[in-house]
Formats: sequence, structure tokens, C-alpha cells
Amino acid sequence: SASAQHTNISRRRIQPIQGRLLLSGMVNPYSMKCRCLPHGFYTCIPTLLATIGWLATLTEDGCNYAILEGAMVTEMTTNPDMPFLEVGFNRYREASLNDDGTWAIDYYQLCK
Repeated sequence: SASAQHTNISRRRIQPIQGRLLLSGMVNPYSMKCRCLPHGFYTCIPTLLATIGWLATLTEDGCNYAILEGAMVTEMTTNPDMPFLEVGFNRYREASLNDDGTWAIDYYQLCK
């Protein structure tokens, strides 16, 4: 009986795993893998990009989504010389005339 156990153990293949010898029939405690992301990290990329985009919109002041030109500019500002506005959903930013005669947006001024 003792020799049968000895031959049974000696038939098992011995594998070195991280500096320890484990018998091939035993459960390897180092083979437990995280099942949180079964398809890998790539499934997190759309969520990560959407979160970064959302955080980028939080830094905006909400009045520079589009440039408005034409007769609506005169109606909104009562200034017939102003060529354009930067508008958002409910606010806008007026252009100002520079020293060299060009119209530009000063992003340090508040939205109206």
C-alpha cells in the first residue's frame, strides 16, 4: 500500500510555479484570474472616452458652440458694425474690435 502510494505520487508531473513545486493534480492558487473584465480592458475604452468628453464639456462656459453671422447679430447686440457672435444654448459672447481693426473674441470676457 505504501509502495502503491509512492508510485502514484511519482507518476505525477512536478511543475515549478513561481519558485514552488506543485503537483500537476493539485489546484494552482496562482491561476485564479480576475473575472471582472472577461473580454479585457478594451471594453472600458468607450466608457473612458465618453467620460473624458463629458469632463471636457464641464470646463466650457456654454457660449461658444457656434458662430452666428448676419442680421441676427444686429438684432441681438444693437451694434450694426459687429460681424459675428459666438453663441451657445442660452448665452452669447460678443466680438470686440482690436487696435489693428480686426474683430476678435476675447475669451476672458463673460458671456451675456
